[in-house]
Amino acid sequence: MKNSIISVVLITMTAIVVMVVAVPISTNNMLIMAAVMVGMAVVISLIMKQSIAGLIKEAHTQERKIETIQNRLTRTENKLTEVNTLDDVTGCYNRRHFLELVQHHRGMAERGEYTFTVCAAELDKFDELSEHYGTAKAEEILKLTASIVKSAVREVDSVARVEGAQFGIILPGANEVESIATLSRVSQLISQIQVSEEDPIEVTASVGVAEYTDSGEDDDHYGRAVIALKYAIEQGRNRVAAHVHTEAS
Repeated sequence: MKNSIISVVLITMTAIVVMVVAVPISTNNMLIMAAVMVGMAVVISLIMKQSIAGLIKEAHTQERKIETIQNRLTRTENKLTEVNTLDDVTGCYNRRHFLELVQHHRGMAERGEYTFTVCAAELDKFDELSEHYGTAKAEEILKLTASIVKSAVREVDSVARVEGAQFGIILPGANEVESIATLSRVSQLISQIQVSEEDPIEVTASVGVAEYTDSGEDDDHYGRAVIALKYAIEQGRNRVAAHVHTEAS
């Protein structure tokens, strides 16, 4: 397109020069030459407009291509983020990301007046359930449990499948009493899971609760919740226990 414009300009200039040299100068001839020049200018203007329109169209095409590539990159990044942070069975956060969140909340608590509670919930005798019903049914139970927990807590709370049938839960701004009440409700909902009408085995969960305290303890805040979980299991399962109870015992 650029070469076409240059060619037309050169031809026009050549024609004008030839006319000036070859045609005798007179009023009529001057008017004719002026008309020719105006016509040439109009032609050049139209060609330039078409050229500019073509360039604009090409630019829009390139913009759409770039936008498509950017969307693909965004989707790829989102998928990579999901792979790095989510459990592939339940769709909850995975262990690594959950522990990062625990440290994040701990840092916030250390910087100001902020509290949070970490909970460890585990399905009771899950290995026996898995052996009895099979892996596929066991995964269904895990997915249903995850759905129950996420629907029972707030949007600001975080739920993760830490390992096996153990789930980690972070309750920002909640103290121990409030967290026990929340997880007791969750435990009751889990107990309503019916795996099979023909073989109604009860599904229950034990839960350990550990509220953040700035007592200079080690950084394993989730570990304190797991200790409380083990205490709940020792006390007969299907119950919620706080870490403070383990210290008292």
